[in-house]
Amino acid sequence: MSQTIVVQPASQTDYFSITDLLSAQKLPIEDISRDLRHFFVAKKNEKIIGTIGMEQYGEFGLLRSMATDLQFRNQGIASQLVEELFRHAKKMGIRTMFLLTETAESYFLKKGFETMKREEAPGAIRQSTEFSHVCPSSAVLMKKEMV
Repeated sequence: MSQTIVVQPASQTDYFSITDLLSAQKLPIEDISRDLRHFFVAKKNEKIIGTIGMEQYGEFGLLRSMATDLQFRNQGIASQLVEELFRHAKKMGIRTMFLLTETAESYFLKKGFETMKREEAPGAIRQSTEFSHVCPSSAVLMKKEMV
């Protein structure tokens, strides 16, 4: 069997594997669309070992649902997922990527994100379900210009 990790767009058949992975890491799943538009997965031997997604609000993206199976941490999988999402976001016309995190602030600082005050978020981002009620108010808001 191949040991190669493949990062690819998620398909609708990946929905339950993605939500299981996110749930195992205590990440919200209740508002994830079943069509998985703007979601990517990392697979090893056809098993999903990582995922990342984005919601699009015009020229703004909201990165969400990044997770890597605990057995595969520290192998660069998250970085592969982030880079694939960034390539996709640029193709979709995203100029600024936002995210909310309670646990990965230092990781995303290394990826070029900066922290910002929640009240400074654009209206479209503030009105997202992730921002308005899925993520707790203690989550840190971060942004990155996609230039």
